[in-house]
Amino acid sequence: MSLFSKVTHQPKQATNNRITERKRPALQNGNQAKHKKSREEKRFKLKRLTSTPKDFTRNNDEVHHSIDICPVMKAIIDTEQFQRLRNIKQLGASDLVYAAADHNRFQHSIGVAHLAREMCTRIRSKQKNLGTTLKDILCVTLAGLLHDLGHGPFSHVYEQFRSELLSEMKKDGSLEEDRNFPSVPQDWTHEHSSLVMIDATLKSLGLEIDLSSDRLDEPLKQIGDGIDRMSMRVFKGDGTDEFDDDDVLTSRDFIFIKECIFGKPIPAVVEKLGKEQLIGRTDPRKAWLYDIVANRHTGIDVDKVDYFARDERRSLAQAGKINCQILYEAMVAKDATDKGEQLMICYPKKCVEEVLEFFRFRFKMHGTVYQHKTTCAAAIMIVDILKLADKYYTLPAGSKRHSISSAVIDPDAFLALNDNIIENIRNSTSADLKPARDLAERFLKRDLYKFAGEMNIKFSDHAMLQKAKHHPEEIVREICSIEGNHKDEDGNAVTLEETDVIVKFGSWHYGRKGENPLTAVRFVNREALCSSDEILTAHEVDEDDYETLLPRKFMKQCIRVYCKDSSKTDLLLHMFQAWRCNLETGVATHGLQSSSQFAISRDHSTAEVSNLERPRAASAVALTQDSGEEDNYAYTPIKRKIQDGMEEPSPIPLQRFHLK
Repeated sequence: MSLFSKVTHQPKQATNNRITERKRPALQNGNQAKHKKSREEKRFKLKRLTSTPKDFTRNNDEVHHSIDICPVMKAIIDTEQFQRLRNIKQLGASDLVYAAADHNRFQHSIGVAHLAREMCTRIRSKQKNLGTTLKDILCVTLAGLLHDLGHGPFSHVYEQFRSELLSEMKKDGSLEEDRNFPSVPQDWTHEHSSLVMIDATLKSLGLEIDLSSDRLDEPLKQIGDGIDRMSMRVFKGDGTDEFDDDDVLTSRDFIFIKECIFGKPIPAVVEKLGKEQLIGRTDPRKAWLYDIVANRHTGIDVDKVDYFARDERRSLAQAGKINCQILYEAMVAKDATDKGEQLMICYPKKCVEEVLEFFRFRFKMHGTVYQHKTTCAAAIMIVDILKLADKYYTLPAGSKRHSISSAVIDPDAFLALNDNIIENIRNSTSADLKPARDLAERFLKRDLYKFAGEMNIKFSDHAMLQKAKHHPEEIVREICSIEGNHKDEDGNAVTLEETDVIVKFGSWHYGRKGENPLTAVRFVNREALCSSDEILTAHEVDEDDYETLLPRKFMKQCIRVYCKDSSKTDLLLHMFQAWRCNLETGVATHGLQSSSQFAISRDHSTAEVSNLERPRAASAVALTQDSGEEDNYAYTPIKRKIQDGMEEPSPIPLQRFHLK
């Protein structure tokens, strides 16, 4: 008996390695072999994927226009684990700044799968000596499709929430003791969650990866109703259902898919098989396949190519075109500076400027979109809401319940975690959730935390960098320690509390922090392209040849200050500017006292004071002496109209603050 209920034997002249829908024996050690169905398999209701239009479809996309969806992709896309990505925004809270930037991880993942397939197919057609198979291309395509399954609510904002919560629990052990939820490993990332969700996706299809060392090269394990494991295979798109033994996806293939996403050996493989190396593809000629979705060497991969184009189109209302040269000119070569001669994705030397433009565009998108000051304010607010609700808002997972932060380790709980969580918290009735509910209601009204200022940090200022990165609470304390007679327009005293102030460290770069990213990319000379060598050799370019195209610095680092209480934003801006002035003049920042009186306008939405960092702004600040006391100054925003053709006079400098 074969694996299926109906058996029709092929004529004797049929080839030994050709299988059709009517005769598809199971694979054992890569060879055909008949075997009886197990008792469990006889009970399963299995669906066979075919090349019919029902299983082989096409999807319209705003960036790529048209994307072919093979039956295996469609089966995965139609699972609830993948459909969950429809409710995960690609850019977190950026749609509060750019209204059209509400696209989701669902669209992006399909786009990445498309680009991964296109890039692999082009390299395979150009360099046939690499031994790339159609199954290799399918595996990399599925890695692109599944790479973002582990993202939580509002994408990277959820990781920021978990990071801050973990940091607070480290500082205060009582916070962790008060929680009765499963613990999460400290190094957990969304890639770890993606691995868990891939297993859950396969389980929903009635399949499982078999980590037994003698079954890695056999088809996936059938564990329940769903997709026939022999249907998880390469579909050539020629309308026929004939396939070879090697076309069927095995457990090793799905380990390879996971490795492409994770970027290193899978923890389960290390634990079960004791192998701390990549085992999905061990052929040295195929090492480059690991860099298609997430490039370990250069950072140039199809993931970024897709989201750069998609995010630019949605946020900046620009063309959002795919960087074709990055895809079409890519080739595989060995690094001349690497003694191991590992193959990597390289480019012809004519593409140096195009590669530089890729890194330059990365810097631009981080500065204008991903780390926009208002987007960051919204992200901080979401993090605060989730921290307030974490202990009290639980997610069911069978007989267990998880907190918002611990749901990452349980696919059932994680399945219920998406961007709707803010509305769910707002609509809750629990008394314990009232603080989170009030903040969620404020967020949904777009009453966000207010940006109060930014200060760039020099690379040479190591003390400030360490303080901003690891001890921002010290900066908050220093700002709030500046004393003065601060009053509102009605003469009531105004006090800035440390709980009102948020200091965040921010940085964005060209791809390799403070280093030139071009040094990590290898280029193939024209002479090498014309050579008869079986494997091309690539070299690092000389930076001096492109010095006119390179910036002086490759990384920006800064601190940003936000105010939770919008009525105190002007006061915080004033005190932050005073703190900066004392830093510049070398005055100590602890125990500062201002003899000034600060008058806050009732209209906190005006930008009269918010332009202190721009000395030639149309709104200025003046220090005027009060008639009451000696050395008592009122810090008053003054509107100044500038006529056409007239130069604005320089604003009066801020009064220096001195120690008590």
